[in-house]
Amino acid sequence: MSDQNLASFDSPLGDVALCQDAQAGPEAQPWDGASRLLLAHYLESGQQGEQLWLINERGGDLALPLLQWAAGLTVTQDSARAGALLEASLEANGRQAGSIARLSPLIAPARAPDRVIIREPKDLDLLHWQLTLVNGHCRPGTPVWLTSMDKHAARGLREMLAGHLDGLTRPPGRFKAHLYSGLSRAARAPQQPDWREQTLRSPSLTLGAWPGVFARSGIDPGGRVLVETTAGWALPGARVADLGCGNGLQGLALLAGRPDHQGSLELWFCDDSLLAVDSARRNQAEQFPGFAGARFHHGDGLAGVEQQFDLVLLNPPFHVGQAITTAPGRALIEQAAQHLCGAGEMWLVFNRHLDYRPALKYFFSRFDVVSGHPKFIVVRAIR
Repeated sequence: MSDQNLASFDSPLGDVALCQDAQAGPEAQPWDGASRLLLAHYLESGQQGEQLWLINERGGDLALPLLQWAAGLTVTQDSARAGALLEASLEANGRQAGSIARLSPLIAPARAPDRVIIREPKDLDLLHWQLTLVNGHCRPGTPVWLTSMDKHAARGLREMLAGHLDGLTRPPGRFKAHLYSGLSRAARAPQQPDWREQTLRSPSLTLGAWPGVFARSGIDPGGRVLVETTAGWALPGARVADLGCGNGLQGLALLAGRPDHQGSLELWFCDDSLLAVDSARRNQAEQFPGFAGARFHHGDGLAGVEQQFDLVLLNPPFHVGQAITTAPGRALIEQAAQHLCGAGEMWLVFNRHLDYRPALKYFFSRFDVVSGHPKFIVVRAIR
């Protein structure tokens, strides 16, 4: 990734260079107390030469140090941006991308690991699936460690772990973090995670999502406002991008509202989350099985997409990890501007307390507020 600087991480397992995420801000370190604690615990355990399965890795703050000690390392990642950061960090340390096996969040390694290491995800539903997957594919009694920053630990985390692991312990914390340790249980290999559905009344749509996908528990209010505002937008033969698509709400609602144009539209679903893109793919297949114009892109926004669009729909994220920031939204606004055709438009919804006006002024020749909702702003921007 060309926009990254390197930082030196003096990990307990040895120094490594890590790429900093520009969206996290210049002061943010690409490691935290949770990674330092786990690596210190691994050093104290004296384990070497293991086959490790690392779940929810970020940009390499666990993978790079562990790679120096492990016989083999398999990494499960959902985020395309995190994957790119990991690849850049591997290159910065003289490692080939192939030195780590990388998996989708929906599958387990073909070879049972000697140890499983999990960074706590933001979503307990996702952790439930991950622990179910661990028990279904690991040998009973496989050590499972989970590391978590104290300020981000979810309520009910310990109960969730105790429901899946035997012999759960929580040693005294350090670095404002805690480590949980347990052993996997014998269980039947699961087929797939829980698919949770929700219904949009107008237009009539039933959409589902995998664990960890944004707004899985209910239609996002801001997303609903954008759906209502763009209802009826139409241009025969248009190319449309649902940017940060989640489970495909914006694109599929647009498709449902104009069935007369389904034969000519080209509709792209783009998200940083592989689980989100896969959710949008399943929803499209179930709701519009005859629609041939769907395209799916798992990536850092529109990075790597050469297509130009007539319309971009955007309900941007405003978190990097647990921190609230407009940086991801600003990056997606820039990408949208770069990928619009000459007369193209971007329709953007965001919370009123977030200020995207500087980015809109910089990247677009004109933008208008088109919704007076008390909590959300909808903007129509013209390149």
